Amino acid sequence: MKSYSVRRTVRKWVCVSFVLLALVALPVLGETSTLEKIVSKGVFEVGTVCLAPGSIKDPNTGEFSGYYVDAMEWIAEEMGVELVIREATWASIIAGLQSGQYDLSIAGTFATLRRGMAVSFTDVVKYNGLSAVTKKDSPYTSIEDVNSEGVVVSCCQGSIDWEWGIRHLTNANLQVIGGDAQQVALSVQSGQSDVGLIDYIVAKRYVAAHPTLRLVQEQPHCWLPISWAARHGDHDLLAFINLAITHLHSRGILEAILRKYCDEGDAHIIPAIPTTIVTK
Repeated sequence: MKSYSVRRTVRKWVCVSFVLLALVALPVLGETSTLEKIVSKGVFEVGTVCLAPGSIKDPNTGEFSGYYVDAMEWIAEEMGVELVIREATWASIIAGLQSGQYDLSIAGTFATLRRGMAVSFTDVVKYNGLSAVTKKDSPYTSIEDVNSEGVVVSCCQGSIDWEWGIRHLTNANLQVIGGDAQQVALSVQSGQSDVGLIDYIVAKRYVAAHPTLRLVQEQPHCWLPISWAARHGDHDLLAFINLAITHLHSRGILEAILRKYCDEGDAHIIPAIPTTIVTK
């Protein structure tokens, strides 16, 4: 009799648990999803960080262009809504998304587990190469050389380069720079740092315009998958953007946009090489 009572009690609590889980899973009555709000307003607000060729802001007109911007414009046009772009920094882009300043971040972001606790990432949009710049006469010819004691390495706070540097350049002295990739390069030119970690395309173009600098190594030391980000809980919007990314990939639209802004080999829809692991 006691055994039957125990089993009945267990079954009761199991049933109650399932009911509670079901109630939690149900959408709140009257709550409108972010995707529904975008369609209803006819306006899709996105945040980005201006770093060519992903997002570029014309200083004269204030208009935006670039790889991520063009891709997002295609999505907005397919939706029949107006695209509004809000500019942020690497240090503020996630906070702006969480606080509702915009509905989606289209800043090219490396989806780490730590960042995944703050926002929900989309499928991969493309793969970015990471590079490093140094003075023409410096002794560093590989990223392994850079990962040494006494080497001062600069990078932008909150950037992909910063994240990668923390994980892999454990022997070097990592120095966080406020501002953008240009400020990182300037810190190398001025002698404040020995090496600057910068996006490969940006680094390649910068050294071409500044002959006192060069790339540490000719090819990127790392290829990383890049995504966009939505707020936790915006499941409908995340599913829709992932569907849009699938369409952009499968129809060759992303590849065409990529070639509009950078040379072949500078960035990839599919990674050309595996991620380099620093062993020194």
